[in-house]
Amino acid sequence: MILAVMFLGAAVHRTGNGGADRRCVAGTAAGVLVCAVASAYRGGDGGRFTRQGWILAFLLAVFTFGAGLAARHLRVPRPLTAPGTISYLVYLVHPVLPAAADGTVGRWRHDAPALEAAFLAVLLPLCALTHRYVEVPGQAWGRRLARRVQPGSRRGGQPMW
Repeated sequence: MILAVMFLGAAVHRTGNGGADRRCVAGTAAGVLVCAVASAYRGGDGGRFTRQGWILAFLLAVFTFGAGLAARHLRVPRPLTAPGTISYLVYLVHPVLPAAADGTVGRWRHDAPALEAAFLAVLLPLCALTHRYVEVPGQAWGRRLARRVQPGSRRGGQPMW
């Protein structure tokens, strides 16, 4: 299902750029949604509550994607874009912090709201700093490199092939 959703995202992107038929992609989207819900309902390995939770989370993610797609041309205030700016870094860094804590101070037996608040108090600024000092310079370097190396050509304008 993960691959189906990923390829569906690519098809939706192509539709937005005029590269795919909207009706075909809408039908594909409906098929992927039905298959995702049906596979979770029928083949889920958890109890009823777990399957329903997964289905609800999946449908909410689809709704969020659709709302974002519908509002993609609207101007969004900068503070509301900050979570999206660091979201991939949150995805990458969030498992590292508990691993580091386990190796240094040990694992707590129970979750506590204060520990979760401390986790977020470390995670979010760390991700913002990583974005500012690693990701943004890396993107700038990539753009400079891309401008220097034109696709399909080499030094002196000779074709690459």
